[in-house]
Amino acid sequence: MLNLVGASLFFILIHLCVSGLPSVRAAVAGQLGEGPYRAVFSIASILGLWWMASSYGAAPHSPLWSHSAGLAHLSVLMMPISVYLVVGAFTQRNPTSVGQERALSASASRGILTITRHPFLWGVTLWALAHILANPDLASSIFFGTFLLVAVAGTRLIDRRYRRNSPAAWVEFANVTSNVPLVALLRGKTRARLSELFGWRLALAMAIFFALLWNHAWLFGVSPLP
Repeated sequence: MLNLVGASLFFILIHLCVSGLPSVRAAVAGQLGEGPYRAVFSIASILGLWWMASSYGAAPHSPLWSHSAGLAHLSVLMMPISVYLVVGAFTQRNPTSVGQERALSASASRGILTITRHPFLWGVTLWALAHILANPDLASSIFFGTFLLVAVAGTRLIDRRYRRNSPAAWVEFANVTSNVPLVALLRGKTRARLSELFGWRLALAMAIFFALLWNHAWLFGVSPLP
């Protein structure tokens, strides 16, 4: 269990401290250069994921609460939304993604960004929460809780960085989007085009979801179905 805790702390450290804190990121990037910094950060992230996954598999799974069929069903229902957000994040321009910062403007509020300006991180948040609900043990809470913490905190850190580095463009973009999903739509700050939300991206997301659901036991050794 200590190995899993160490791996989780390492993952949190590189994402919320090294990458998330402006002074630390600037110091490291200043020493390495922006390109090498991103390469080193990517390698460290991959190593962190491997360390977490391997230590999670070896950790004892001590129960925290009784298994609930209702929570298991809820976790399965959350996953299509998670997959849809992730697919949307990677299939359109997104100013909050690495390398797309120049797209920051009010006109960027289209498609999945009318739901949230951080679709990937909210997709990860739902994925992590769904798996915590479906796996009522300490190791799972640490493993998936790490991703939950990094994703939720990441949305705030990214917003803060854009507000500091590109204040004028940020105000335009923030005025027509929201961090928390659906808030901008419910407040009338933006309008969604159904053709952008329910077209081929939704079909692709559902195909990926059902493929993962069908093959989950083969891929990960456990069925998500109650």
